[in-house]
Amino acid sequence: SSGTPRFDYDPVTHAPKGILIEETRTNKVLMSERFDDPSWIKVRTSVSSDVILAPDGNLTADKQVEDTTALNNHLLTKIVGNPMSSSGKYTFTVYAKKAERNNLILRLVDDAAVADRRYLVNFNLNSGSITSTSSLNSPTNTSNAIQSVGNGWYRCSATIELLTANRLDVSLYIFTNDTIPANPTYTGDGVSGLYIWGAQVELGSFQTSYIPTTTAAVTRAADALTMPTGGWVNQNNGGFFAQVSTLYSSASDNATIRDVMRLSDGTSNNYHRMFQYRAKYGGASASGGTLQADLQTGSILVDTIYKIAYSYRPNYFIAAVGGILTANDMSGTVPTVTTLSLGGYSPLNGHIEKFHYYPSSPSDTQLQLLTQ
Repeated sequence: SSGTPRFDYDPVTHAPKGILIEETRTNKVLMSERFDDPSWIKVRTSVSSDVILAPDGNLTADKQVEDTTALNNHLLTKIVGNPMSSSGKYTFTVYAKKAERNNLILRLVDDAAVADRRYLVNFNLNSGSITSTSSLNSPTNTSNAIQSVGNGWYRCSATIELLTANRLDVSLYIFTNDTIPANPTYTGDGVSGLYIWGAQVELGSFQTSYIPTTTAAVTRAADALTMPTGGWVNQNNGGFFAQVSTLYSSASDNATIRDVMRLSDGTSNNYHRMFQYRAKYGGASASGGTLQADLQTGSILVDTIYKIAYSYRPNYFIAAVGGILTANDMSGTVPTVTTLSLGGYSPLNGHIEKFHYYPSSPSDTQLQLLTQ
């Protein structure tokens, strides 16, 4: 709820991951936990509701069961939007656990007017791996992921890009092996299946934390963690250190710079910031609307903790990531700032495990030692 920091933990080891900061997202799948609802179309499959503990510890997970049809597919499908409200990358996720069957296939269909673009991903819920993919009519910007969340449950995801605001369909297939054919068919026995819970479709190229729905789409507001500076900030020189991880990074994604922190006057004209951009971390400063320094280094892996630091004073700015210094910038003025924002001015989409402010500018050697 508002006013409560989202301290997060590894779902398997329970190790603390820090405060989770995410952008706003909307789950567009209705009845996200009620697969027995008529809006989930049953194709040679049935659903037994509330038969096993879900990943959140409640008895709300369902079982998807194949029928006895020979040499055919067995799936649940849903029309998410007809059409969707906008084009772009959409990510479909569901929590799944093996029962008598080990394999879950997620399918996304960009129901274009001329030719449907389809993307299928095969998840082995015994090994916790993605074993194969299949596509039709060249869907664009596809990706996938699987994450263990404990007790045999996995969060499975697949992403497809809608080139225009077409209809989007999503499906969950029960399957029997790791190799995915164009049409996943087999003969069912009427009792075997998989456990499923928590479906989500969100506009974005990666998954964020689960948003439950019933009869309407639900939006989670962006996380915003701020602190007024008062008298504790040295306007003339200082530095920052953070241990941080991100949910997503891409060397080709140059749409948005993600803030680890920003010390600013509440505008984009005057600030110091540490950030993620195009699979790198760095630091930057602006004064009077003019960029004074922009320093980047490193290469980011998703869900991996990095130590980063940034130092500023008049005519000297430098950053460090993992013990590696950036080039220094020996020209520039420092801004006047009033508010500290952690991860939220341009949402980080990740975890902040630790953050330090230094009221004097750390030396280059100190930056290296801090981030090793």
